[in-house]
Amino acid sequence: MVYFFASQPIAADRCAGYVVIGRNYNFDQSDQVIRDFEDTIFGQDQRVVESQRPERVPFDLAAELHLKFDAVAVAYRKAMRANGLAADVPIGIDASTPG
Repeated sequence: MVYFFASQPIAADRCAGYVVIGRNYNFDQSDQVIRDFEDTIFGQDQRVVESQRPERVPFDLAAELHLKFDAVAVAYRKAMRANGLAADVPIGIDASTPG
């Protein structure tokens, strides 16, 4: 099986997701079975992601405790910061207004 997922930012707080799946087995099974499975998984993930607070991932690595399995997420955040793509202020927070 080949599974490719890409996320395209379409606004500061929205993205579109694209999935391409290829398989070399079980050709008699309807593609709808995989679509239904993916809809279930993404539906579960959507509830988790949309309830995340703060809404934007903190790029200040000192703001969270990191464990060994966080290595990919930490590398991603470092790359975002290095490329000027990390926001210091979460969405919905006006940095000019005192706390």
